[in-house]
Amino acid sequence: MNIQWYGEGCFKIQTGEAVLLTDVFEASSGLTPPKVKADISLRTLTPIPFPDFFASAKTDITGGGEYEIKGVEIRAFQLVNESTAEFVKTIFKVKADDLSLVFLGHISEMPAADVLEQLGEVDILFMPVPQEHFLPADKALTLVRQLNPKVLILSFFKAPGLKRKAVDPQEFASEFGGAVPAPEKLVLKKKELPAKLQVYVPNL
Repeated sequence: MNIQWYGEGCFKIQTGEAVLLTDVFEASSGLTPPKVKADISLRTLTPIPFPDFFASAKTDITGGGEYEIKGVEIRAFQLVNESTAEFVKTIFKVKADDLSLVFLGHISEMPAADVLEQLGEVDILFMPVPQEHFLPADKALTLVRQLNPKVLILSFFKAPGLKRKAVDPQEFASEFGGAVPAPEKLVLKKKELPAKLQVYVPNL
């Protein structure tokens, strides 16, 4: 599996059969949106009504439900307590290439106990760095320990060109003994996952 970061929560996941894209952003963010033809697009924060730029993949998924597309299994859990009449928040569990991935996206509260139970085993966890409008540091640490991933990939942090106020990821990464800078394209395989938690700070 190949993983590439474009800024904020936008990742391209290349599996054996499909290309998956998460949380595509607008150019108004100050970053350059990816020009990627994706089979699947996951959106952890969906404004209502949907903006025009959302048409980035053959299949756009938000809200709750179960899906199987080109060998990729997806479970979407709507965060009911965090969703409003103006937007829907979702977290995702994805299974592909024998790996289990969880995307927490724009999460700002601890998920309900039944959602945590359904997430089950997690190989790779994509988590926003604690800051305003996201999960606070103490709850983020608790959630990582509960989900117990093999790999933690941080997102939604300060990046060149980003217009919104964001934080440096290193302080949070230090809670786990520090992070490894990820290459532009991170390659992960089930049989090569670390025995001890590995934290990555992706690069543009």
